[in-house]
Amino acid sequence: MRIEITCILVLFSCLPLSMIGQNSYYFTGGISDSHIPIFTQKANATILSTSFRNALTFSVGYNHRVNKNLIYSGSLNYRSLGANTLYRQVDENFFFVNTVNLEYLSFKFVPKGELSIGKYSMAVGLGASISFLANHQIENYLLNENGLEFLYKEDIELKRFDLGGLINLELKRRIGSRLYLIMSLEQYQGFIGILHSGTNKVYISNTALNIGVQFPINKKKA
Repeated sequence: MRIEITCILVLFSCLPLSMIGQNSYYFTGGISDSHIPIFTQKANATILSTSFRNALTFSVGYNHRVNKNLIYSGSLNYRSLGANTLYRQVDENFFFVNTVNLEYLSFKFVPKGELSIGKYSMAVGLGASISFLANHQIENYLLNENGLEFLYKEDIELKRFDLGGLINLELKRRIGSRLYLIMSLEQYQGFIGILHSGTNKVYISNTALNIGVQFPINKKKA
């Protein structure tokens, strides 16, 4: 009996720690580089340049391990996306700046394939996300020698929901008996045009780099 127990303990100690904690919570935060080509609706506007700015993103999620190499991950996320467009109206000699800021709350579901080697784990996931537009600002400014002078808010109607797919690449390192450090790179592509009207189709596309921590949850003994 002692020999059997010893063999079981030895076998258990050889398993990756990710197999010991079958389920886990995680928290990540990082930078999102967005592509949202929403331009001014002013007539006779000539677009000169567009810069897509970096903004913050946060996630709180739950991992369910199906087997040694497969994980189902679900998370709630906050994304701030933005862009600045420099333009000029044909009938005016002034330059203008159109600014866009969109804030989304999202739910993501991502199945991941994971490979563990010692303290390190690498996972690749392909999933989907549905997002709700929580807040938005689209404004125009006059560019003059004193800086930017606020003119007005653009009257652009946006859809409240967005649906898209994503690819996630994740690297984890064990830094404690029950703690992992996470670094992930994610590419998202929206499938639904976010403008209610207009001839231009605008789809959200963004890349996010995140770091965070993961806390495994050991199963309780019966």
